[in-house]
Formats: sequence, C-alpha cells, structure tokens
Amino acid sequence: PAPDRPGRRPRGDQPGRILLVDDEAVVREVLAGQLEDAGFAVTQAADGTAALAVLEAGRCFDILVTDLAMPGLDGVALIRAAQRRKPALPAILLTGYAGDAATLAVGNAVGGRFVLLRKPITGAELADRVASILEAAEPAVTTG
Repeated sequence: PAPDRPGRRPRGDQPGRILLVDDEAVVREVLAGQLEDAGFAVTQAADGTAALAVLEAGRCFDILVTDLAMPGLDGVALIRAAQRRKPALPAILLTGYAGDAATLAVGNAVGGRFVLLRKPITGAELADRVASILEAAEPAVTTG
C-alpha cells in the first residue's frame, strides 16, 4: 500500500492469512473487507464452531481474530481450542466490554498467545495490529 494509506502489508510476498470470527455478519464483513484492502487473505466464520471446523479441515492461518461474546463457543473457548490444535497460533480477541476486571478475567481464562482489543475498532487499526503481530512472529518455515 501507499505510505499514506492506513494498514501495512504483511511480511514477505504472501498475504497474512486471517481467520476472522464474529457472529454479527455486518461487523465481520466490514472488518474482512478492510483487512483484505490492507493486503490480508481473510477467511470468515460466523461462530466458534464454524471456525473450529475450518481449522480441523486443515486450513492454515497466521492469526485468529475473534469476537469475545458469541453464542455457543465464545472467543475465549475458541482461542483455547484453536491453540490446543496449533500452539503457535497468535490470536486477537475483540471485546466491547470495558474495564480492567474484564481484561484480567479474559487474560486468566485464555493463557497462550493473544492480544485483547476493545471495540469499536476500525479495519485499519485492526490491520495495523495484525501486521505488528505477524512481523513480530518468527518467520514461517515452508517445505515443498
């Protein structure tokens, strides 16, 4: 992207692969579109169960971005389950809940590698955070 455009291109020539999970279709679609505009490859899932099905099907992702409050499998449970399958998978947990108590509760519940971000968040802000996390991660080793 041009220097004045929000968001940064993911590392290397390959777009960062994001699994984006939110039960609110409008929120999910807007964020997905903005992340794609920033150069990421986005796969959407409407809930935690659908996201786990995608992971179990063998799809590879560089990062999981999920809403906290969803019916059924919430974001905390999804991150736990995803990181049991892929321990090095970083995650971003989006929440509209405010306060330090929420941060502490979520942090103690999840463990593993994750970042808690507060809603509302723009796609550009999320793209910047995803790019920062991916840049900080060790380079992926591919064989082929």
